[in-house]
Amino acid sequence: MNIDQAYRRIEAILHLKGRPGIPQKLNAESVLEIKRMLSDGKYLQKAVAYKFKISRKTVSDIATGKLWAHVTDRLHPADGNRAA
Repeated sequence: MNIDQAYRRIEAILHLKGRPGIPQKLNAESVLEIKRMLSDGKYLQKAVAYKFKISRKTVSDIATGKLWAHVTDRLHPADGNRAA
């Protein structure tokens, strides 16, 4: 493994963007939908997991920010500066 491969591997782990060459069941759009479903409080994690064909643990990790934390539906920067 060369340094570029090692860097890409570390980046994938730190940012939880998946790994190259491994098909992903989720994308940013579906993760946003999962986050919205959970924030509405109308759906249990088990139901969300069933709908997206993923484990309840994955749904839990998305809800707590352990996975896909970089995906948000905010239209403004995280520093709180908003256009007036």
